[in-house]
Amino acid sequence: MKALRISHFGIFSLLSIAALGPFACKKKPKPVDPNDQSYYYPVNIGRMYEYQVDTAWWDHANDTSFAATFTEKETYDTDFPNQAGQLETRIIVERGVGGFLSPFGMQSVQRYYNSSKKFWTVQRVRNMFRYIMLRYPASPGDTFNRNALNPLGPDNWRVDFIGGSFSVNGKTYSPCLRLVKKDSEDSLRIQKMVEVYAHNVGLVYAENTDILGRTDTANWPNIPVMSRIQSGYSFIKTLTRHDDNIYK
Repeated sequence: MKALRISHFGIFSLLSIAALGPFACKKKPKPVDPNDQSYYYPVNIGRMYEYQVDTAWWDHANDTSFAATFTEKETYDTDFPNQAGQLETRIIVERGVGGFLSPFGMQSVQRYYNSSKKFWTVQRVRNMFRYIMLRYPASPGDTFNRNALNPLGPDNWRVDFIGGSFSVNGKTYSPCLRLVKKDSEDSLRIQKMVEVYAHNVGLVYAENTDILGRTDTANWPNIPVMSRIQSGYSFIKTLTRHDDNIYK
């Protein structure tokens, strides 16, 4: 066996390359492709989202109503293996009023590829149930069942638009993706179940509203439902602050 012979210059060169390796190999992060639909629901470790949640319900028959506002914070903390041995991103959820937040629970989220049908899904686990939050590639008019991977009943959502803009809290996001389950309003009832996702941000707005108007007042068809509520509820979640990498 021949011995490997390296000159002093060669040794110095190798040591220099080794020392510079971490710097020489470090690459600038590539800009996010605006056509990459997975970034309507990013799952990167280090992301943080803070939402204002406004809730209310009404019961005219019993002359009762209730309204509350609280803060919900989500931190995408670390990866861990699920029961199938696949890595999922753990989410720390905190809730409270103002800056006084306390742990509310743990969730997880990850992207999965269906090789046979050639599509991706973003799946989120809450309270042991797995939900399909987004399916892509997506086009306006596409539908998917959010409960397809759990024993709950069908929960069908439709892609309303992709690429438009959405303004909330004085900030405009673009491009955006809007999902709709219900979106109707007439003189009798308001029903809205919508979610808006901004590219490279994530969820910026969600609403679940179902309000029935009273019909026992004069000229009721010409009075807004919100001014003559019989019963119902409203849940609105609005993004107030986010960071795409709190560990940077």
